[in-house]
Amino acid sequence: MIETSRNESLEWVLDELHPASACGRELLRSLRPGGPGDREALERELDDVQRLAGADDGQWRQVSRLAHAFSMVKDLRRTFARCREAALDEIGLFEIKSFLMQVGRIAPQTERLARELGVGGAELDVCAGALRLLDIDGQGTAAFSVSSRYSRELADARQEKRQIEDEIRRTGKLTDEAQARRTAALAREQREEEAVCRRLSQELRPSLDVMEENLRRIARLDLLIEKARLARAWGAVRPSLGGKTLRLDGMIDPCVAQALRQSGGEFTPVDIALRRGATVVTGANMGGKSVALRAVVLNTLLAHMGFFVFAQRAEVPLFDEILFIAEDGQSVQQGLSSFGAEITALDRALTRCEGRFCLLVLDEFARGTNPEEGRRIVAALVRYLSGRDVVALLATHYDGAARYAQAHYQVAGLRDVDPETLSREIKSGEGFRAIRRHMDYRLLPAGALDECPRSALTICRLMLTHSGLMHVIEEGY
Repeated sequence: MIETSRNESLEWVLDELHPASACGRELLRSLRPGGPGDREALERELDDVQRLAGADDGQWRQVSRLAHAFSMVKDLRRTFARCREAALDEIGLFEIKSFLMQVGRIAPQTERLARELGVGGAELDVCAGALRLLDIDGQGTAAFSVSSRYSRELADARQEKRQIEDEIRRTGKLTDEAQARRTAALAREQREEEAVCRRLSQELRPSLDVMEENLRRIARLDLLIEKARLARAWGAVRPSLGGKTLRLDGMIDPCVAQALRQSGGEFTPVDIALRRGATVVTGANMGGKSVALRAVVLNTLLAHMGFFVFAQRAEVPLFDEILFIAEDGQSVQQGLSSFGAEITALDRALTRCEGRFCLLVLDEFARGTNPEEGRRIVAALVRYLSGRDVVALLATHYDGAARYAQAHYQVAGLRDVDPETLSREIKSGEGFRAIRRHMDYRLLPAGALDECPRSALTICRLMLTHSGLMHVIEEGY
């Protein structure tokens, strides 16, 4: 499976964001990673996230109130589009007036945001002329109706209609002649109201671009506030963009970290540095290799989307694309073997990397073939990638794969855990939770020829209750 923009942990992060406005939620749904050509825009975004995240308590309360005000802003892009093409009815004109009233209330708060915190693009244009046009009676409310003050002809039509209706009430009779006169007056009133709506729609058109820009700015500010709130809640840091080395110190995956906390555990922060070529991660089963890889992908994607990252320090190159290959159950269901699905995904990924600077992450590649062939293929892949202009990260349990790598890390695993203590906890009913609690997920630098850690036998000894099978396994070792 090649994941270029979404993974489970990224979905978790995005689900943690709750923009208040409809346009902010739409912007969140449309977020995509940027690339090398987007560096200036990403730096501006990170500048503003940093300014908001660094707000003091009093300033943050103001920011929170602003987020509440955004909840009242309706997404009027379709209304704006209708206004460009045809006349709006009273409902459409009411929507625009209500929007302008909301902008007028929000503008002083966003201006304060720009002034006190330096947030860029926070100022809003209140479109005073457009608002006066729709508030001809000077009521200062969001309500709208086609006022008689818009047209002498409309005022005359309504006066004629009232006179006819007064005459009918006075006489108590609705004659055919009176009904015909009333119907004609109503038709005249409707024509004049439609004419006013056409004129108002036409006069609003020069202001529509400004209104749409206000909507875009509100959406961006709304989402910025959520990015900053998330950064404050998790102590996330601003990534340094650029260069050729991907370095993440004290990195976590917040989705996994939250799950661990709920079960009484803690996520072990990971340090890793990836340079051009291939880096290999080896480690025990259940040792966290896949978690580490997914955390690298997650935090790299977040940096490319203008987020602070879940680490203590981060240096992130701007990649043309971020590619992640893991087991693809769907391809297997469609008739491909597990190994066939991996090879197909790898072929597509390598094609997309040609002539581009990409991050390529592979989780337990070639696990779907026999171990000897898998070991040879992974070693060849590491050797191939180490000569390419790509940053590649591979997790594997095959020995010898790191021989040609630029760097080799091993998961610490259970190497420093007292087996007797762990055995007592497992027998007390803790089971898998005990292993997960004691597993050391740190990535430790290793030598190119260091073999993969062997912890499967230890886990079998701890968890197998059938002594006969355990005896046969130990004989095989």
